[in-house]
Amino acid sequence: MKRTIDAKLVAALARVEQCGDMAPDSDHSPSTMIMRHWAVRDDLMRWDCEERRYFLTPRGTALVRPSRPQAFTLLPFNRRADRRAG
Repeated sequence: MKRTIDAKLVAALARVEQCGDMAPDSDHSPSTMIMRHWAVRDDLMRWDCEERRYFLTPRGTALVRPSRPQAFTLLPFNRRADRRAG
């Protein structure tokens, strides 16, 4: 259940980035209103009074467009017994 809600929220946030809102102005369904509330509460998007539309915060943008996986370095691990012997 949580994964479907998260997937719907990410899709809705992608729509915010394109159109400025999660749904058309005529859509006042409870699920849309709840997702708007969650996104504003969790600081994923904010309302811009001058532009009269929502915009994504950096946190919301990171959720919509995840960064590439970071490269990592594998460090050798030596046990204490190995260090004493060598």
